[in-house]
Amino acid sequence: MLPSSQMLSQGQFNPALLETIADADRAADIVRRDLGWLLASFIAVFNEDLDHVLVTQLGDYAKAWYDGNPWTLPGGTVFETECSSDGVLRELQEETGIRFEEGTLRPAGWFPRPYHKPFNRDRAGELIVLFAALGHPDDPALRPAPPETLGCAFYPYSAKSFIAVPARGTGEHPLQPLPRHWAYWAEVGRQVLEDQTKHPLVHCYQAATEMPIPPWEAVECPREFLPLSVMPPRQILSPTEPSASMHQ
Repeated sequence: MLPSSQMLSQGQFNPALLETIADADRAADIVRRDLGWLLASFIAVFNEDLDHVLVTQLGDYAKAWYDGNPWTLPGGTVFETECSSDGVLRELQEETGIRFEEGTLRPAGWFPRPYHKPFNRDRAGELIVLFAALGHPDDPALRPAPPETLGCAFYPYSAKSFIAVPARGTGEHPLQPLPRHWAYWAEVGRQVLEDQTKHPLVHCYQAATEMPIPPWEAVECPREFLPLSVMPPRQILSPTEPSASMHQ
């Protein structure tokens, strides 16, 4: 039996309850239905060796937030008529051309943001569901979809290298800007794919200042992210924070 919408929206439940895609979809529907929250879903797609991850570069509609066209994981807003897994599969195909079946997905992360008011909504509240899957860098369907996505590629991945990418501006790195939370969420997906017994990471973001900070507890945080977990948020926070619904 799934927890109440309040417990789900605060991340106060056993992550084992999200073991299957159907469980994650039902839980997300409860939050959307009972609380009227926006639902968004994203996906960390890795190659079989888990050393390349699929990233997309957003179009000019997202440029002002980060002084450059940000790189992210594929995904975006889930339509009212969709469940979270259907939404992420649609977004994946729209943004990158890659088509997956539902059975290839694994629930990886559950990230409520009760404080956040999406720009196109009257009420606060956004739930982000993260999925993970294995894909092929040589997939012939891989292509961007301008003007929504200007680029997409399987990029060499390590936690250390992704966290080193500047979160704002352009010019210093091919993936710049890469907002901090995408580096963390890519690692969340990688861990779930690496360890089939691992449950999804559940983390409630209580304020915008928490987005650039690793979502793990200190005892679980990958060592590459530990320095950031104790940094004052004002030192690493982007001055503005867009909604996940920027991915249309």
